[in-house]
Amino acid sequence: MADQDGSEPTQTEIDHHLMVTFCRTLDSTALQPMTVMRMMASALGAIYRQTSASHHEQVCPCGWQPLPSDVETLLAEIEAEHADCRQGLRRAEPARAVNRAGG
Repeated sequence: MADQDGSEPTQTEIDHHLMVTFCRTLDSTALQPMTVMRMMASALGAIYRQTSASHHEQVCPCGWQPLPSDVETLLAEIEAEHADCRQGLRRAEPARAVNRAGG
């Protein structure tokens, strides 16, 4: 995700926490990587559903309103990362990231 609003340090922290969770899950279970990624995607979907529901109910004073295009926006982020990977635009760090993600 591009740093469009000064959020790059936060994005880096979220990336790290997700990678640590991913690696620890792989290390502590016999699950395949794609299974764990599907579980993480399901968890993100649940977070969106719960957050969206509370905002539809006007519980939060932040002013955010869920949009019909939100899911497409999230999918576009995944697709952009996939496209970057396929085109070799990202450094080949997954193996190193997995090895050092212990915390």
